[in-house]
Amino acid sequence: MVHKQPESDPESGLQNSGDLAHGGSAAEDRNLSGGASEALDRLDDHASRRLERPSGMSAEQNASSMASFARFAAMGVEFFGVILIFGLVGHWLDDRYGFGGIATIVAVLMAFVGEMYLQIKSILRKNKQK
Repeated sequence: MVHKQPESDPESGLQNSGDLAHGGSAAEDRNLSGGASEALDRLDDHASRRLERPSGMSAEQNASSMASFARFAAMGVEFFGVILIFGLVGHWLDDRYGFGGIATIVAVLMAFVGEMYLQIKSILRKNKQK
């Protein structure tokens, strides 16, 4: 395989990143393995379809679904964060006072029960507003 110099865009002066990574053109890379080029084409088509908004969804519905996703993602991060913090405090108490792991278990259980209560309360409140 003959390595070509990376092509550059005369207007921007930037080089083609695909050429920089492999030292050849994209056409040469696709010719190296027959089935791989078809798989790459299917993957590219699939990715472009996934980025498009579903045909039956309006912009408001799309924004609403994204807001809903963000809300539930934030709830998951909060849930994990609170349990982690309580677990670390329990671990510190175990080390400092020699409780043998009991403080960690109690702290994590308290965090879990408290977070479940707050999450359920939050979801019920949001559903009641709708």
